Amino acid sequence: MNRRRLLAGLGAVATSGVALGTGAFTSAEADRSVGVTVADDDQAYLALSPTQAANATFVNQDSGANNELSIDINDATGTADNGDGVGPNSVYEFDEVFRIENQGTQEIEVSISELVDDDFDPTASGLTVQFYPGTDVDSPLHDDPITLGTGTAQVIGLRIETGEPTVENFNADATVRAEAT
Repeated sequence: MNRRRLLAGLGAVATSGVALGTGAFTSAEADRSVGVTVADDDQAYLALSPTQAANATFVNQDSGANNELSIDINDATGTADNGDGVGPNSVYEFDEVFRIENQGTQEIEVSISELVDDDFDPTASGLTVQFYPGTDVDSPLHDDPITLGTGTAQVIGLRIETGEPTVENFNADATVRAEAT
């Protein structure tokens, strides 16, 4: 009789475990399709494009692959007396150079990295490049991100401070970051 009770008890426990299962699993694998479109810079969810302001002359939007935006503060074109670049031991501010637009589906915070000596060349002695919203040079975007709602845009300026550089040309990549708020 004890044996029958034991078997009946084990059967009841096993049945209730199956009926009240937790749904937990150790691993699972499922194939799903994912579609991603890589859009040109000016058509992406975080769109980058030149402004209509005078300083947009320093912006290039590559008409080739990806329509990527770049800034070149060399040989200003479209003026009678073209300059060749920034001077040593000086500060230059270029308001409203390019535009960032949130073409995504949620509000974002946008920041842009500051560029310093080592980003260009270790011998760039004192060179810094900062990005700022519109004409607000006192709010660099690496310290104070801007918030963009869906469908809104902000023009961006550029501040360059030169020290006593020992090389003439500097190139570096700035990183634009956008995070949902």
